[in-house]
Amino acid sequence: TLIITDTAPNGPQTVSLTGTGVSGQFVSVSPANLSFPNQSVSTTSPAQTVTLTAGAVAIQNLVIQVSGDFSETNNCGIGLAATASCQIQLTFTPTTAGMLNGTLTITDSASNSPQTVPLTGTGVSYGLNLRVATGGSNSMTIAAGSTAHYSLSIGGSGISGVASRSEEHTS
Repeated sequence: TLIITDTAPNGPQTVSLTGTGVSGQFVSVSPANLSFPNQSVSTTSPAQTVTLTAGAVAIQNLVIQVSGDFSETNNCGIGLAATASCQIQLTFTPTTAGMLNGTLTITDSASNSPQTVPLTGTGVSYGLNLRVATGGSNSMTIAAGSTAHYSLSIGGSGISGVASRSEEHTS
């Protein structure tokens, strides 16, 4: 209640006041989700940034984790002062071709913990990705009219087989 006392004959005047308190411990993340462009299998994308901002109250016990074919580095430490921000750098290294999903999860002492950021990216494989199989050789000496056998891996996914080449030289 607000009470106003003055010399007016109808005094004192009173005003009723109401309100709702909030803890101010909210944490925000921006952007709310990340999508990585096509990335060649087994290569790492350029980093993208998520900004974490503390509310009116400092946060503690900060833990940052990612899942899937994504990884992170950050400058956040284990807590943030009130209204402070930090950056989380995320990269994408697809292990297989196709659409891949992951999640950035931020756990802390804020009342809206945990915060999550969905992550998506597409791994792409160009061509057959044909290479010499583990333990195989990429060259050999053979006599004219003989056949050479090479063990090859296709797509780098463990699919393997034998390729043959025969040459016949005539004089």
